[in-house]
Parts: sequence; structure tokens; C-alpha cells
Amino acid sequence: MGGPAAAVGRLRGGWDVTVLERARELGEVGAGWSFAPNALRAADALGVGEQFRACSVPTEAGATMRLPDGAYLMRFQPEADQVLLANHRADLQRVLARHVPAEKIRTGCEVTGVRQDGAGVTVIRRDGGEMRADLLVGADGIHSTVRRGVWPDAPEPVFQRILCWRGVTAPGAVWPVRGFQTWSRGARFGAHPLVGERVFWFLTVRQEQPGLRFDDDLGEVAARTRGWHKPIPGLLAATPPEAVLRHDIHDLDPLPSYAKGRIALLGDAAHAMTPFLAQDACQALEDAVVLAAEAVGADSVPQALDRYDKARRPRSQQVQRMARTDPRLSLSTSGATYRLMPAMTPPGLHRHGSPQERPPLGLGPPVHAPRPGAVMGYRVPMVERARRRPRAGRPHRRRAVPKRPGFTRHIGTVSGVSTNGITTSSTARHSTPDEHGSRLRAAP
Repeated sequence: MGGPAAAVGRLRGGWDVTVLERARELGEVGAGWSFAPNALRAADALGVGEQFRACSVPTEAGATMRLPDGAYLMRFQPEADQVLLANHRADLQRVLARHVPAEKIRTGCEVTGVRQDGAGVTVIRRDGGEMRADLLVGADGIHSTVRRGVWPDAPEPVFQRILCWRGVTAPGAVWPVRGFQTWSRGARFGAHPLVGERVFWFLTVRQEQPGLRFDDDLGEVAARTRGWHKPIPGLLAATPPEAVLRHDIHDLDPLPSYAKGRIALLGDAAHAMTPFLAQDACQALEDAVVLAAEAVGADSVPQALDRYDKARRPRSQQVQRMARTDPRLSLSTSGATYRLMPAMTPPGLHRHGSPQERPPLGLGPPVHAPRPGAVMGYRVPMVERARRRPRAGRPHRRRAVPKRPGFTRHIGTVSGVSTNGITTSSTARHSTPDEHGSRLRAAP
């Protein structure tokens, strides 16, 4: 997804972009996911915000947390909690692809190697062909060929002892669903509504070794959630077995750089993270926007990519670390930790879910979604604020988490090339911001 987004940014800047896609066709791939507000700001900056919202559905899963018996640990409050947007991966891919001319996307084009010199980058394809570009963006996922080729000593993906199933229900079978998460000991189930009255669901569990396989994945999910509250049984019953995906969850250790010469990494290729903060795809969209913005005023492609690296690496790696830390609580197999959650819930919230009461610090679903400001240029807190229970005899107070300093950049000219799912190449010309009017100015 980060590759097409980067291509859109390049094209808006007047560059000639070629997207190399490993898949033979852009079809119905993946399942669903959810997006925090920073992703919407990135989509707006790329000029696809309206279409992004049109293919998405609001979900309350970020602030609705339940136990397997149906008891609420947290209930969504419209006046206080942030609605996320959920969509199907294929729907969002189609939105982005519509903004890239069909002749610029080359499917069935697997990249096997790259090399660069002072004048440009050469991409080597599996069929033996080569392509030349001014700049290469590797958005080819956690097992990135570009990353291995340019940073051969970079660490391999790290298995996080997590197994995940994902599925999408048949249209209209279980509706409406407003979105929720259910936490159990060493397991976490979640559901988000999608367009077409479909529901995306997931189950994550602790798993010590990767590579575990099952003859019947849907049956395995049903067995692990037997006796859990409605609508979980109905969601599973409404899911075609062939629509269930199973993945071991890996992430990356922080890389020392996202750019080298005329080659940059973007999205999972740069900072693959666990999905527990709803930020993996959000961070890829931010990458695409910042990559475009940092080209403005740069004297050369390497200088632009160096600025991109300095702007994106600290923020994205902070989110990456938080996403790795979150499952230590939310997927804890400790009986003491699991028993502590309802025990610490304020009276009346457990069982009945009073919307006036909130859980103490640390028990809310770990959605660290920046609220104020734009994708770039505003002071964006990684955690908006911490909710605490008031001490006896003391009024409730909220402590604001210190905000990171903002920075200002403009989008107008975009240098370089973009990559879809794999890699992208292009030869481009510079354009002025006034020619396209796609300028992003954000005051701190």
C-alpha cells in the first residue's frame, strides 16, 4: 500500500513514475484494517482523502474492550473517544491505483536486485531485464529485496511469538457491527465493519514457534473462541473458510537508516511493526507524504532522501517500539495479569459498561492515534493523554503527555521514483509548486 501511495505523491509532483508489482494482477488481496486520524491527514495531503473516506466505515473498536463473557472493560464514548476508519485492503488499493495511470503499473514484475551509481539506480528484474531510474523507493514489504540488496547487514525480521488469523464475513450476514475488541488470556479478538455490510475480524494468540499450521483454520478459530460473547460465533459462521488468512507476526529491529544514496525504504520495508496500534499502514502513508515533501528545495536526490530519513526514522521507530511493547499486556499469558484487568476496572463499568466511567491507565485498547495537527508540521503527541483514576479525596486530573516539536515542510515538487509492493523506477523532471498547487504547509 505504501508503494502506490508514494507513486501518487510522485505523480502529483510531475514526475514520470513506473510501478513494479510482483503480483500478476491487482486483485482481491488481504483482509481489513483500521486507520487512525494521521492516516486520513496523509490521504488528504496525497489528494485521495475523499475516496479514502468513501471506501471506509467508522469503527468503535479503538475504545470498546470486552471480556469473553461479554463484560465491558471499556465502552466507546462519542464525546471523548476517537472513531477510527476501517476498510478492506483491496478497496484501498483500488483507490490508490485509480490515481496512477494503468500504463505506469507493471504487474508480474519481480525485482531481484538493485545497484546504484552517482547518476542513478538500476533495477534488475527476474526475467533478466533491467530498468534505470533517478531514484528508487523500496516499498516491498517486511522481506524487502531492496533492503537486503542495499543493506546486506540489516537484521532479519523478528518473530514476535504471535499468530494471527484474519477473515471477512459474507455481505449482510452479521450486521450492524460497530467494532470491538475482546481480550482473553493470551488471546485477542477484534472486529471492524466494512463497506458492503461486511465485517473484518481477527484473532491473535501467543505462539512460541512460527510455522504452526492447521487443517481447518476457521475451525481452529471457532474452537479457541468457543463460548465467547455474541456476535463472535455469528461472525465466524458467516465467514467463508477460503476467506480466512493465517500469519505469523514479525517485525523489524530499528534500522540505522532508511536511505542510502538514491535508494530509500518505505513502509514495512523500513519499519515493519506489529498491528496492535493500528499504525502500520498509517506510518506508510506518512512516509509517502514526507518523502514527497522533503524533495522540495533539495539540491540533489541524495540530499532529499537524507532529509526524509531524518524526518521519518525517529517518529516511525518510536511507533514501532510501542507496537512491539503493547502485546506484553494485551496478549499476556499470565493469569495474574488477566485477572487484574477486571479487578482494576472501576465499579459499574465491568458487567454493565457504564459510559460515564473509564478504566485506569494502561487498560484502554492501545490505540495511540495522534489527534491534533496535520501529518507533518504540527506537534503530534504519540499518546494523546493518559487517563487515571482519581485518588481518594482528590479530583480527577488528566496529565497531558509532552508533545514532540513540530516541523514545517512544503509539498510541491517531488523528486524521484516510487514503488508499489515491490519497487518503482522512473526518470523525472522537476516541477514548481505553482504548477500543481499540491502544496502542504503546516505551522507548528
